[in-house]
Amino acid sequence: MEFRVWLEQYKYLGQCDRVRCQSGQNEMHWQQMMSQKVPVSSNEFMSSVDLSPLLDDGESPEEYMQSHASDPSLGFYKSMWGETPCYFFQSHGFEFIFTQ
Repeated sequence: MEFRVWLEQYKYLGQCDRVRCQSGQNEMHWQQMMSQKVPVSSNEFMSSVDLSPLLDDGESPEEYMQSHASDPSLGFYKSMWGETPCYFFQSHGFEFIFTQ
């Protein structure tokens, strides 16, 4: 008998500048996320998050990420958003946050 575990992908919370200004608590969560960030591979990131809210019609997740590939600061991370695990990527001075 084969057992499979299907993990739900992390959902898009928002772009850092928009999320941070929504409340003081979000600013604290962002500070925590940044201080506790751990680098992850692009493969781990891509398999863990749902990028669909960021995609244009007909655009694949790979095509979307390719549009950020020219940024030398592009990075993929996991961390905590308050009590909630999160993933995010940094590109062009912004963090794009995904929570469980």
